Amino acid sequence: MDAHVFEAKDTLHNPTESFETDTTNALNRFENFNINMDITFYYGFWDASDIHDDLAEDTSWVVNSRNDIVIGWVDYSDRNGIAYPNGTWDLDKDGVSNFAPYALCAVKSAGIDWPHDSIAQHETSHLFGANDHTSGSFLCIMDYYWAKKGVNWWCDDCESCVANNINPQI
Repeated sequence: MDAHVFEAKDTLHNPTESFETDTTNALNRFENFNINMDITFYYGFWDASDIHDDLAEDTSWVVNSRNDIVIGWVDYSDRNGIAYPNGTWDLDKDGVSNFAPYALCAVKSAGIDWPHDSIAQHETSHLFGANDHTSGSFLCIMDYYWAKKGVNWWCDDCESCVANNINPQI
């Protein structure tokens, strides 16, 4: 799997905190699903003026197969991150879902800031179909309460979901 990590280049969105090591640590956890994660960082390419939709527009040139995912980092957002659920979305607004392996992460948010590696792992998990838990009762990276506490593993249901979706048909 190829993970392409983009830093917002514009001064309004350019991250003011380091995120590279935390992103690498988070993405390497997906290697537990018997995949090899190759990570490339890009600087100076992504103008994050439209945030998430702009990530898809500006970085689509790196998505060559179903084994490519894109993560964009911004300085601030109204949430810690957002991803297209199941890695699909109607990108061209024609009523048909497209392959959309794009996740957005923010080093600071209007809410409670999570550890950067939790944000990257949580949002990337959405690309493979894992859903949010908001009750605090699931000891899981997909549970908001535990993600902000730095939990870096999946509950059985989320682990099964990611495992079933991380190795797509090529």
